[in-house]
Amino acid sequence: MKRLKLDVPQIIESECNAINLGEEKHIPAHTVLLVSRDLNARARVEGAAPDGATVAVRSRLEGVARGVTLVLLDLDAGGDELVASVTELSQNSPGVRWVGFFSHVAEDLGRKATAAGIEAIPRGRFWRELPKLLRSN
Repeated sequence: MKRLKLDVPQIIESECNAINLGEEKHIPAHTVLLVSRDLNARARVEGAAPDGATVAVRSRLEGVARGVTLVLLDLDAGGDELVASVTELSQNSPGVRWVGFFSHVAEDLGRKATAAGIEAIPRGRFWRELPKLLRSN
């Protein structure tokens, strides 16, 4: 089997349209943005996305492009810095739904995220409810 060498960051396509926001100029409407460094999280979100949905992935939250309607945040990876970024960005991003997932043992992080306007959901429940969450957006 011949292996292809891909440059990083790469664009991964699956049943949904996956794009890398660092490379993409035009962001389709109703895009889901996942902020996580976890490749498993990326694969799970892309796999749960309804057909035709667009999933964009960033390792850091530096802004929210027009067309993004749902932002999924890996709070364990981003911590307090990520929560602070959302506090600033949410004021300039009307109509964006902010959902964060965190380890059930990081209750303090969950409380801080909730105070910042993020729907903070323990990781296990987040993964169970992800398909419903993506459809309801």
